[in-house]
Amino acid sequence: MQEIQTLREQMASIATEARAKLSEVTDETEETRAAEIEREFDAMMADHDKLAARVEREDRVAKAFQKLEATDTTKIPEAEGRTAPAVDNGLTMDYRAAFAEMIANGGDAYVEPEVRNVLKEYRVQVGSTNSAGAYTVPTELATFIVESMKAFGPMYTSPVFTSIETAAGNPLNIPTLDDTTVTAEAHTEGTQPTDDGGKDATFGQKTLNAYGFNTEWVRWSAELNADSVFNMESLLGRLLGERMGRIANAKLTTGSGSSDVEGIVTNSAAGVTAASATAVTADEIIDLVHSVDPAYRQSPNAAIMMNDSTLKAIRKLKDGNW
Repeated sequence: MQEIQTLREQMASIATEARAKLSEVTDETEETRAAEIEREFDAMMADHDKLAARVEREDRVAKAFQKLEATDTTKIPEAEGRTAPAVDNGLTMDYRAAFAEMIANGGDAYVEPEVRNVLKEYRVQVGSTNSAGAYTVPTELATFIVESMKAFGPMYTSPVFTSIETAAGNPLNIPTLDDTTVTAEAHTEGTQPTDDGGKDATFGQKTLNAYGFNTEWVRWSAELNADSVFNMESLLGRLLGERMGRIANAKLTTGSGSSDVEGIVTNSAAGVTAASATAVTADEIIDLVHSVDPAYRQSPNAAIMMNDSTLKAIRKLKDGNW
């Protein structure tokens, strides 16, 4: 209990600091500073949520020990020549009560073993349609699962891309500056530099909008959740993440940019156009690489993005000595 109290005090301290941090944002706060404060606030609340999860786990452990102590028959004195009276050890529970406790606690992983035992005794295989989940209910079921795989692109994992998180998914304005055509002038002794504004820095702005995507509801029964040898929440969570990765790769590559994600291909200027769409040459690849300004090309994060079939064709290129 002392551990739980300490954790709750830490949570209260973080919440107080987070509230004070958020109060720093006013109408006069610069947008860059406001975004920085929001990131610091989100980090504080993430620490707060981690502590809350620890408190919940510690509380469950404490309750489990309390129940064990309450049902410990060794603490009941026996009169000489008599057996100890029967003790209600809490194992007698009907299915409806067990099911209600599981729902109230967020799943069978968060209830006592005796509750799970009751649920297993009354389980019904809601798996008449195999593809809906019955394949995961053991008759005897292997403890591994074979998943089909298909590459969906590196948009969320590659170091080439910069990931920016906003607090509410609101549009993000990014200032731009193109000074690449402006040079300095030769100095002439005794002559004042020109002051007509012709070489002032010209700023612009690019707005990044947020677009939301979702999948349809994925349904599975409480019985399937209890009976499956797999952690269904973890399995489905990973599958949903991969679904989001597939649409993200497609949108960030060829999105139209019209009330939609603006894809890289859509917004890119043509560097080199190959003589044939079905026969790329080695010289054309060299021309393409050098069509990119060296200021970008020398970056360690510079990369060429292509379809896997294009990569295969390039790897098959041969010269006269091969």
